[in-house]
Amino acid sequence: MQVTKNIEREYLLLRIMTFIRYFGDCLFYGYFILFLKSRNLTESTIGMVSALTPIIALISNPLWSHISKNANHNRRIMMIITVLEGIAILIFTQVSVIEMIALLTILVSFVGSPFYSLHDGFIGTFAKTYNKDYTRIRFIGTLAYFAATLVAALLLKVSNNNYSILLYISGACFILISLFFIWIKPIDLKLTKGGEEVKRNYKAILKNKTFALYMIIYFLVITVSFAADNYVGLFFTEYHKLSSSNWSLIFGSFILVEFITMFILSKVTEKINPNILWVIITILYPLRSLIFAIDLPLPITIIAASLRGISYGMVLVVNIRCVEKICGIENVTASFFIMAIFTAIIQALSNLVFGNVIEEVGYQVFFGIVATAGFIGMVINLVYQIKHKFTYDIKNKEQLN
Repeated sequence: MQVTKNIEREYLLLRIMTFIRYFGDCLFYGYFILFLKSRNLTESTIGMVSALTPIIALISNPLWSHISKNANHNRRIMMIITVLEGIAILIFTQVSVIEMIALLTILVSFVGSPFYSLHDGFIGTFAKTYNKDYTRIRFIGTLAYFAATLVAALLLKVSNNNYSILLYISGACFILISLFFIWIKPIDLKLTKGGEEVKRNYKAILKNKTFALYMIIYFLVITVSFAADNYVGLFFTEYHKLSSSNWSLIFGSFILVEFITMFILSKVTEKINPNILWVIITILYPLRSLIFAIDLPLPITIIAASLRGISYGMVLVVNIRCVEKICGIENVTASFFIMAIFTAIIQALSNLVFGNVIEEVGYQVFFGIVATAGFIGMVINLVYQIKHKFTYDIKNKEQLN
């Protein structure tokens, strides 16, 4: 049966939904490590708990990938998992025993790990089908993160660092998301080449040499840095002795930079070579970690934290474009699931190791190691980009069709 759609109304609803989801995401995931620290866990224990998330994602993502056949299947799955995720987050506020924290972390990871792959697949297909700007939907999430950091700073200040308040709001936001997917109707996939249900050839995607190299660079530069970001809040609150509310303002500052970066790029997206932006990304990420490592004065370190906002803002704009160019729009969701699986492996190993590394050698050496991994990725990327004249070899895409 043909579903009547009001495209502009649903475009607006997608942006509002994205704002609420990322607002809740920031209040939980953005402060989860500090929440665990407030439960008197050590860095190594926090690392083990954090490692559960990518381990469970590694197990669950193939399942979700199998269930999700197209963008409209994504919609139905998100309607269910976001409610379960919200309920689990609310229960977090009532526990302090490590076993229960670990159990809830597993539950949240199982239902929450596929959300953004599903979300990006859905809004990417929506944008392509109805000629809308994907970036203008996605950067609303960054604006939400910035708003959430300001709210968190205020709430932590007036509540004397009561993280449970943040979790209450986060859980409620996640549960609310399900209503939006009731109001947002299925996409007419007949209008989009590759949007209909397809037989996914994961083996062919993995044999795409350009995609394999892209993933290696992504993991060295971004995934390792993301795992290290779990400890940036502790780096400022434990090492530099700042209050949680002050850290929240620092957090908000580089989220604001991220939003500004995405906003500017959204105006000129089609005019910019994503490969050039990818070079800049691979320089800024390890540079940030290097500045953390050499222990410059605190004001410079705070400014350096904002480099993450510039680089990740670029990633959010160009990542889906790069994957689409390399693998084709019909393989975007499948490609993101493959990246999510390998990302989970790397994050799990990183989280298991990073806490112990910090306890053994301290934050400076730790961030030096992270910077080294990023610079290796930068060199690999530069060699490829120069050799291929800053363009991807999309001939490999033919293997996937």
